[in-house]
Amino acid sequence: MTLTVRLPPRVEQELAEYCVKHRLTKSEAVQRALEELLRAPAGRSAR
Repeated sequence: MTLTVRLPPRVEQELAEYCVKHRLTKSEAVQRALEELLRAPAGRSAR
């Protein structure tokens, strides 16, 4: 599945830096983040 998401410039920059540091593609990083978010217990905010 393809998903297009608009990110604020600050978030896009932080994502790019994270990906370089951890040797991930942006897609890999977003997939991991979503998997973690969806596994979180109900009522627990990721923020």
